[in-house]
Amino acid sequence: SVLFHGLANESTGVEERIDALAELHDVDREIDGTRLTGQAAYGWDPTDASQSPLDVAGFTFYYGVFYGDDPGPDTRRALRQAHEAHPEKPIMILEFGRWADSPLDEERQALIFDETYPAIEQFRGDLPTGFVGAATWWTLHDFATQFAGIEVEDFGLYRSDGSLRPAGELA
Repeated sequence: SVLFHGLANESTGVEERIDALAELHDVDREIDGTRLTGQAAYGWDPTDASQSPLDVAGFTFYYGVFYGDDPGPDTRRALRQAHEAHPEKPIMILEFGRWADSPLDEERQALIFDETYPAIEQFRGDLPTGFVGAATWWTLHDFATQFAGIEVEDFGLYRSDGSLRPAGELA
């Protein structure tokens, strides 16, 4: 089943994106209209105004990985800011996680999960004051990279042999 029509992924240009997403949302309503519209905007700006023409406010959240210093507190702060900026919309965390290309990376990945997920969980939409509709850990072998010597990044809760990483055990 298709639940959402994702109209952008980590795109730049807020003003241009607002116009483009509004037009895409309108086209979606003319053609189908049965699915929610959203995007995966960079999470470093939880007040991103380009969420305004869409049904849900979707973000990639990499606090303590690509931005921010403290995964748990930074994630909680960003979620509160996103909710304040978009109070009528469910907040969707469409990516969170960390790569684990080595045993040391696996330890850091587990720490990111252990600090980030509880920060998200306290705002679950099924709680009386919750507003987070979904949160998805970025998984397994996922994308090619330009880093020399690495063909595929490993963000997942599982190793390529199918065994659970420490973050997977926490999950």
